[in-house]
Amino acid sequence: MAAPSLDVLGEERVLYLVAHAVSHLPGMLNIYSRTSRYTRFACLPMLFASVRLPTHGLREAPPPSIRHLARRLTYYPSALECDRFGWELDFFPSLESIRFYADPGYCPVSPVSWMAIKTCITRPNISSISFVCCFPVLIIGVAAEETMSRTALTNLACIPYVWRDVLCRLDRRDVSSEHMQEEQSLALLVPPMSRLARQLDLPLETAPLRQMAIHPWSALRELRFCGRFLSLEHMGSLPMMLEDLPNRLPSLTHLTLLTCPLAGSGRSPVLGRLSSRVQHHQFRSLTLAYPDPDDAICSMQAPYLRHLSLRDWPRYYYPIRFPDAYLPSMGYPIHSSSECLSILRRMEVSTALEKLEVVYEADNSEDDLLRHITSAYPNLRAIELHRYRSEEDTVVPYEKIALQLSSVKWLQSIRLNLDFPETTRPFCNSAEDILRWTDLFLQVGTKMMTLLHAACPMLVALEMLRQSSNNAVWAKFYPTGEPSLYSKELELDGEWPPFSPPLIRWT
Repeated sequence: MAAPSLDVLGEERVLYLVAHAVSHLPGMLNIYSRTSRYTRFACLPMLFASVRLPTHGLREAPPPSIRHLARRLTYYPSALECDRFGWELDFFPSLESIRFYADPGYCPVSPVSWMAIKTCITRPNISSISFVCCFPVLIIGVAAEETMSRTALTNLACIPYVWRDVLCRLDRRDVSSEHMQEEQSLALLVPPMSRLARQLDLPLETAPLRQMAIHPWSALRELRFCGRFLSLEHMGSLPMMLEDLPNRLPSLTHLTLLTCPLAGSGRSPVLGRLSSRVQHHQFRSLTLAYPDPDDAICSMQAPYLRHLSLRDWPRYYYPIRFPDAYLPSMGYPIHSSSECLSILRRMEVSTALEKLEVVYEADNSEDDLLRHITSAYPNLRAIELHRYRSEEDTVVPYEKIALQLSSVKWLQSIRLNLDFPETTRPFCNSAEDILRWTDLFLQVGTKMMTLLHAACPMLVALEMLRQSSNNAVWAKFYPTGEPSLYSKELELDGEWPPFSPPLIRWT
């Protein structure tokens, strides 16, 4: 039987599929749309699915040809100051999602008024609202008067700038005031969503955990808490919310807990040290920062899990390079390789696990940890290791690590942060130091890629974290061709909110 040709799909369908494929590459969809009138037509639904209000507010109505295509609308702080806020919403009949976005570098204080929020969420077609690097606020006295017994919201995200507290300290602002206003607003928004909520992404500092613990969240599929604990009492509120996890959140498939404990308080509890195992057959993704190896979450039975991450938050290499970025109250109890090994041995995860991330400080059990990873999860497609040295003069055994990982034959993506000694001393002392480290980095990456590619034919690229004087990037080494030392894929996971594809203005 002959293989079906593209003619079966039809020209319009083929053009649309190509547009969908290139839409994941920044700027490519716009370029592809300009190649012909037919490709432009195929690209229109994706080009204008996300639109943004002009910086100083909408001066004129959007063109009729794109109104029905817009599904996501972004507001910037300056647009909120425009008179008659919200009148532009009448032009978008298919609008589903609203995003308030601020750049902390240009607008460090970015409150979103309750009137603007209410204007958006009272529209029945709006099911998703997000605050990125800005925070919702209530007018003084409103908290006692406002109630929300019903809401159509299913998705809510409040993602502050990860270094908000540090920025407030440098700007001599009172972060506790922002916390209080944000907490009041979230306490008004989140609990009424319990019946319909499907995705929640909340800051740990201000999430209404105790109010959430009162309700079942039967439809919730994705839950993410990110932030730091503010007190010992606060640390006890998370297990209260997650108590009886399989029954309170029966539909949960993705759980992400990027939590930073109090300095000197040890690791924060998630479920606590329960006497019986917890089973959750719906789990597909689990991300935990600094979990206690004896916590019940670390012995969970999740037979259909596909993604597991035992990591740090914020990234552990920040205090190594920039110790002033951390507050004295923040703890970062990184796991040893022995602790990671005990967690992976206790957690009942299927051999079908596809993506794994592990962050650890090397000890005598490192070889056992790597052997366990490569033997217990033979179907891994992607692996990310952040390995830290226990002593300053320890040599990084990068060839041994490459050889151990090479036994996983189906790997397509490998990310390694190997904490080389050359990266922990002052980096920009001289141009000679920079050149010397760059040459060494190239040699190490090239040698590791050669070892890995010989055994892992599916491997697309080896990515290695390369730290500079002010940031960290994933440098890419390919099976053939020159490596990319200045990849634009910054190390942003957890350190900065996720950005959507480029938004198209209509003015």
